[in-house]
Amino acid sequence: MKSLQINFFLILLVVAFAPNSLNAKDIQTGEWSESVNGIQGRLSAAQDSEVNGTKQIAVYLELRNGIHRLNPLEIYFNPHKSIISRVVDSKDKRLAPPPTNFGNIMTPFPFWIVMPDDSTIRFKISVSGYGVQPNGGTQIQMINDNSISSNWLIGVNDKKNYYLEGTFVSQAPKFEIEKQVWEGTIKLSKVLIPKN
Repeated sequence: MKSLQINFFLILLVVAFAPNSLNAKDIQTGEWSESVNGIQGRLSAAQDSEVNGTKQIAVYLELRNGIHRLNPLEIYFNPHKSIISRVVDSKDKRLAPPPTNFGNIMTPFPFWIVMPDDSTIRFKISVSGYGVQPNGGTQIQMINDNSISSNWLIGVNDKKNYYLEGTFVSQAPKFEIEKQVWEGTIKLSKVLIPKN
């Protein structure tokens, strides 16, 4: 199946939330993307927990199946390859990652997402396991392309707005040709990162 690319822009104003609170009212969600082979995507973000006085951001990917087929679609998700992300300011200047201690980054093995007709799934795509600077501000821990550092820290005194943007890519392993497989690339754009 041919890979397609689609761009969608979402800007989320995310405010400070109580630690460990992921109630529906605390999650800010962007607009759905255009459809790629019947699948749409969007990002959500929320303040997750606080570690050593540094706020952690939880990032979610949400997918929706609108293809209207009798059989479910199956989407392959590889935590090390399916999300490519970066943090930029309002002028699209990249935020450099801080010196990073990789620690023990926790990710699941690659897996299949089964999506019946007219279904939606939301799951966490941010990770944990990078070193956390005490009282460092706001930290976004992601993983890109086989463990390339995607750990960003917005300092406590940094007053700029920063956004997480990325791309979602699904390519099925070559041996999985008998499934109702969806493949494609969805460009996930800016999500405002909550700070202080």
